[in-house]
Amino acid sequence: MNKKLTIAFTILLCLMMVFVACDQLEQSSTTPNNNQDDVTGGNGDPAVEQSDENLDFEPIEIVYIDRNGNEHLVDLTMLMHREGVGGFIKSSGSVVDPATFTGPYLQDIVDIFGGYTEEDALEIMATDRYRMTFTKEQAQGHIEIYDRDFNTLSVGPTDVMVAIESKSEEMNYGMPRLVFTTPDTPIITHGHFWIRDIAEIKVVPSVIEWTLSLTGYGEYVCDRSTFESVANCHVSPHPPQVFEQENSDGQMDVYEGVALWVMISTVDGNDLPSGHYMVNRELAQQGYTVQIYAEDGFMVELTSDEIYYNNDIILAYRKNGAPLLDEDGPLQLVGEGLPTRRHAIKNIERIELVGLP
Repeated sequence: MNKKLTIAFTILLCLMMVFVACDQLEQSSTTPNNNQDDVTGGNGDPAVEQSDENLDFEPIEIVYIDRNGNEHLVDLTMLMHREGVGGFIKSSGSVVDPATFTGPYLQDIVDIFGGYTEEDALEIMATDRYRMTFTKEQAQGHIEIYDRDFNTLSVGPTDVMVAIESKSEEMNYGMPRLVFTTPDTPIITHGHFWIRDIAEIKVVPSVIEWTLSLTGYGEYVCDRSTFESVANCHVSPHPPQVFEQENSDGQMDVYEGVALWVMISTVDGNDLPSGHYMVNRELAQQGYTVQIYAEDGFMVELTSDEIYYNNDIILAYRKNGAPLLDEDGPLQLVGEGLPTRRHAIKNIERIELVGLP
């Protein structure tokens, strides 16, 4: 009898243990994991603290590529949100008034995935392939701040934000968008940095800053960021140009840049705010000479007739997906429209219009 009771008690104890284990398993499967180690859920990325305000947004995802080439899918709504005020000046000279933006800081995103070094830069690309490369200093907010007349007030500091929302109806589009703000003081920066519809942020090798000086009817100095902006603007009268050329090894080199006439238009007397890189047709038809100088003083000449809206004479700044190397860059003249091989001048630093009517 005692033996039967012992067996019955053992069976009952086992059933109770199974019941308790199943109950705990069910609870663990329905309880949220507050220690989730993924920005979007499942690929092992670092944890991101959430707040109640993040719950008001639908997922807004971008791709982040770290300095080791690893890709991470990032939901910007899961990051800590900040607020800041900023506006920008368009290339035409008109001002978009400062507005309030909400979103994570760019630096917060970078820090999640291991940061970057002095030897790195950030390449930020939009869904339409518009691309801008930021030095570490620029990515940390050290860019020029202007007054409404485009006079430089200072170089930073600004807070660089990947905005996901704006309180301004005029600016609440193109999200996620790179914006330059301060917590409470309205500032104005250059519009070519304000990349909208961001698709990808990538850590790339650092870039060297350079300028191109142009003289004609007036003077103009184009810096690297401005040139890159012009070279990547797909919706404009001056679309990006690509030229392919076979090298001595039988491989194809792919050059990217802008047509030479685009830069000429800045000093031919016609690039008013309403012009936006439009050639002075009358002046070009009357005729003048364009002298293009390399850093060592070597110079080649082209006529206005050869250059006039000719998209086959290109100022290239990239080759095979990367900035031109020191022996060729920062700019090189390429294209099927060059009259001779001698005109494929490298290391361009200055352009002059001479013999103007």
